[in-house]
Amino acid sequence: MKKLTLVVLAFTFSAPLAAESIPSSAMAKCAAITENASRLQCFDQLAQATPAEAKSATGKWQLEDHTNPLDDTVDITLTLLADSGTNRSGRPFMLTAHCDSHKTQLAISWYAYLGSQASVTLRIGSGEANTSRWDVSADKQATISTVPVQMLKDMLSADKMVAQVTPFNQKPYTAIFDLSGLEAAIEPVRATCRW
Repeated sequence: MKKLTLVVLAFTFSAPLAAESIPSSAMAKCAAITENASRLQCFDQLAQATPAEAKSATGKWQLEDHTNPLDDTVDITLTLLADSGTNRSGRPFMLTAHCDSHKTQLAISWYAYLGSQASVTLRIGSGEANTSRWDVSADKQATISTVPVQMLKDMLSADKMVAQVTPFNQKPYTAIFDLSGLEAAIEPVRATCRW
């Protein structure tokens, strides 16, 4: 039973999130306790003392980066799945902020054929909904903002965004995105694209 407890604790506290939000010195202090109940209590207290915002500092945003082999610049991609809204096959819509060779892009993947042009109705936070023309991706399944930096800056002061588009010969698709954590999550994109 001791080994099982230690394995479970080791696995639990080796997760990247836990490693980032709980100081290793505090974890080492708990690990050094020999009596099982006291050691478990120590780890429980660490978990309870860890601020919830450490876990959600970037909300549901996912960050990926890679080095462009042509010019050695770092390309950053920030993605967020819609909390509400899927295509016909049940795939959730995705919002993407991208810095590629120092150029910022903002896109929404709808995973449905949009045709050669698309209008997107967007409501950021509690503001009014506005409809504007967006570019369409090469595969005609995503819309690309024509003013990505301004739109991202507008999104920084909001907690949610609603977007709607009408795919070719289909009913409108509506996506609701939880923008929580964008301010922290967007920093690598801002730094790389220098805005």
